[in-house]
Amino acid sequence: MSVTPGPTSKHKGTERLLRDCALVGRMLEPEQSPARRRLEQKLGDELTRQLVYGLRRRPKLDNGA
Repeated sequence: MSVTPGPTSKHKGTERLLRDCALVGRMLEPEQSPARRRLEQKLGDELTRQLVYGLRRRPKLDNGA
């Protein structure tokens, strides 16, 4: 009997990847401000919020192709 991972495991993988990328960025550039803060300075709060939400949400299985 095998258990196939559900959509939540894919979402957790994306969350972990984003967290790990942020950690590596902080290790390489400790004096630099966080990426989200830099985005907010360049794009504004609203657009940054939408971008981060888009990166964090689970992709749809049906892409219309």
